[in-house]
Order: sequence, then structure tokens, then C-alpha cells
Amino acid sequence: MRLAHFFQTPLFAMFYMVSCAPNVIDANGANGSAAAILLANLQKSQETQEQPQASLLRVFETSTIYGVPAQFNSVAAADAICQSDPNYPGSGVYRAMIAQPGVRVASVSPNAGDGQVDWVIQANRRYIRLSDQQTIQISNAVGLFVFPLLNPVHPTNFLAAWTGLNTTWQTGGNCSDWSSNAGSANAGDIRLVTSGMLFSFNNGCGGGGLLVCVEQ
Repeated sequence: MRLAHFFQTPLFAMFYMVSCAPNVIDANGANGSAAAILLANLQKSQETQEQPQASLLRVFETSTIYGVPAQFNSVAAADAICQSDPNYPGSGVYRAMIAQPGVRVASVSPNAGDGQVDWVIQANRRYIRLSDQQTIQISNAVGLFVFPLLNPVHPTNFLAAWTGLNTTWQTGGNCSDWSSNAGSANAGDIRLVTSGMLFSFNNGCGGGGLLVCVEQ
């Protein structure tokens, strides 16, 4: 490289700034040139921007209510509804956010995410509403949502959604493992950003409820 050309390059300009700028004290009390501190801050900002953001996964509620056990009588049958409901977007694998001991478990201890079995929420992922792309929540390191949510699963749908979950993500009532029309199951109010979206109602097993379907 010709010397005259080098003096015109950004590399020379950076070298000149770092070499010739006066010493200052930065916000952390460190002594250094203004240019060096500026370059360090720019590098830190660049590293932050380059960190991967939580990748998106989508959530929808079914277009209609489904009865237990008339229309689904197992976790697998609920998953099949998520793949066939009219609100299914046509691509992707979706599974139902419902719980059953030994089959689909979100947490054994309150809000701990321990002992999970075939759970539908992945760790450190951004979950958005399929309908309008609004962020529901970014899951935590154990694949649970921390409340309050950023946005509800649906802002206006007042119909109960089957979950079989308590407000602490532990397994609750579930119509005898989704096989009986006697008794009740835990159901949530998906308009809420509180843990009531998991459990707000004791929904009669002979009736119907929505399913919340989560992309995998």
C-alpha cells in the first residue's frame, strides 16, 4: 500500500484518533483517550446487537370449543385438534397446552419447571399471537411463562380454555385424564395476563372449552 494512500484510509483515521486524542476519565472511572473509550463502547454495542434474539414461535386458540371426552379424550387427540382446527395456519407443528400426569407435565413443584414431560413451551423463546404477531411472553430458562404476560393469548375471547393446570404450572384437575364427562377440569381465561390464564374456572367435563395451541 502506498504511504499517501494509507493516510487517506479509515484505518489511519482510527489510528490517529486513538493515538492523539487526549486522556479522559470514562463513566466507570477508567483513564484513557476519548477515542479509545468511544471505540470500546462502539465495540460493546456491536457485540450486544449481534447477540441472537429469542426466536419466534406462534400461539393460537382454537376457533371453537371442544368437549371432553366427546371430541378429545387424550393429550394426543388434543394435539390432533391443534393440527386440524380452522385456525391452524397451514404449516408448522402445534400442540395443546394441556396437562396430564406422566403424559404432559409443565412443573412438579410450583413455578419450577422440574420433572417436565413432553411439555409444549420451550426455554428462552419469544411466543407471539398468530393472529396479530403481538408478543405474549418470552419463556424463561425452564420453559414457563412468568406472569404478568406482555399480552394475553387473546384480548377478548371470554370462552374457557382447557389446561388441566394450576396457577403455578402444576398439574390440576383434568376430567380423569381427559377421558370422562364427569366432574371438572381446570380451565383458564385467555384474556388475562395473570396466572388466571392457566386456571380461572372449574370447567364441567361434559361441556366444552377452547384449546391453546403452541408451535413447536
